[in-house]
Amino acid sequence: MRDPSRSGPRRQANERAQAQGKVGVGRRPDPIFAPARRPREDRWLMRALDLHNVKPVIDRSFPFKQLKEALQYLEKGEHFGKVVISF
Repeated sequence: MRDPSRSGPRRQANERAQAQGKVGVGRRPDPIFAPARRPREDRWLMRALDLHNVKPVIDRSFPFKQLKEALQYLEKGEHFGKVVISF
């Protein structure tokens, strides 16, 4: 099976992201700068999630007024699951 990360546009995008310090070994991708998925990948992902009845895990929820605290909580990296901002 061919490794898609070894050639083509995906490899180039990964190399650009690594050069800009946005992705690296042992580092989580920054959600703001994470590369966008293609629609085909989204459909595949949604089918897999539905098939296996996967539900997101919500670690903590913050009201919008506490956005600063929510971002600080995320930066600590101690969360397990999603951090929700309520509007």
